Amino acid sequence: MKSYNLVFIFFLLFACVAKSGNLYKWTDKEGKVHISDTIPSSVAVGGYDIINQDGKVIDKIERVKSARELELDNQNKLKQVDQQRTANIQKRRDQQILSLYTTEHDITERKTNQLNIINQSISILEKNIDSNKLVIEKYEAQIADYNSKNKPIPLELTNDYNTIKKDIKYRTEKIDSMKLEYKNIEKRFEEDLIRFKQLKKQ
Repeated sequence: MKSYNLVFIFFLLFACVAKSGNLYKWTDKEGKVHISDTIPSSVAVGGYDIINQDGKVIDKIERVKSARELELDNQNKLKQVDQQRTANIQKRRDQQILSLYTTEHDITERKTNQLNIINQSISILEKNIDSNKLVIEKYEAQIADYNSKNKPIPLELTNDYNTIKKDIKYRTEKIDSMKLEYKNIEKRFEEDLIRFKQLKKQ
């Protein structure tokens, strides 16, 4: 049904062109150029030019693309959009770098300050964990004592023990997260320094 509609559209287009006195110009598979006031629909799908009586091209009809070609065109458009988005992000980042830093020393100094803050935070968390581990050892000794005497472990002791264990787990995960942040900050500032040098050379 779609092919019939396509042919019908072509015929309408040809009729309009014929009435206007314009001609069709196309090249066949053997490379021979044809000019006529009519054009077969089988040829039209391959693309052609519409010319006036003086031979001047007034319109160019592209050939009908295959489904695969249309798919590739769409992929290329999406790729171009993604490249443009990446370029815009880089442009904004370049503007930010130049507004934040005047010299290379500014970058290294800012990096050092941020990394020092993270190191200090990690140090505090590690000390808290060490303190909690001492509390855990005390609780475990009390629990072992109750078990050795076949006495029930008080609910309050159990709750306190579990709370400290959860706190140690939370602080340990926090340290891991901050160590990852440390690496990311190092990487970002290294990239900023390289980009800053590039921008200053432009």
